[in-house]
Amino acid sequence: MTTVTFISKETLSGTSNSLTFSTISSDYSDLRIIGMLKSSTAGNFNGTLAIRLNGITSNDYKRTAMGNENANLLNMRQDTGLNGLLVATGFAGADNNANNRCIFDIYIPNYTSSRFKSLNAFSWSGGYNDSGSNQYNYQWALTGQLTNTSAVTSVTLYEVGGGNLTGNVSLYGIS
Repeated sequence: MTTVTFISKETLSGTSNSLTFSTISSDYSDLRIIGMLKSSTAGNFNGTLAIRLNGITSNDYKRTAMGNENANLLNMRQDTGLNGLLVATGFAGADNNANNRCIFDIYIPNYTSSRFKSLNAFSWSGGYNDSGSNQYNYQWALTGQLTNTSAVTSVTLYEVGGGNLTGNVSLYGIS
């Protein structure tokens, strides 16, 4: 029988562009991260969320994603860059975009194994500007990998453009 256990919740109030779940125990088989965030980055299509495992900032991350931007199909492959894995984009909350947000669900299977670390993420981001016009949204389904064999003991989510984040993110263990 599968058991899902709440581990921790981080609440961001707009004073930081990242959050880290650290000292993650090896008590579970998989990890799940669920959250909703807004970014202070200005501009309709800005606000980009990425993830790092164990604080690793090398180019050891690989990703393939399929997405939808306002009903236009997007396909993307990221072999290097960002020093992390892109999870979502298009959730800037500054200027006329106070209603924009990002909702995401990240799954990290076998996080304690001595193999490369994989993750799957689903995200939705976007919204309307304050006047109710200029609606846009993104949906992403991605798979990623960190070519490092260490057990995952910390997870960092960060805004690539440096915008401060507001919202809640929860970490769960699955056994």
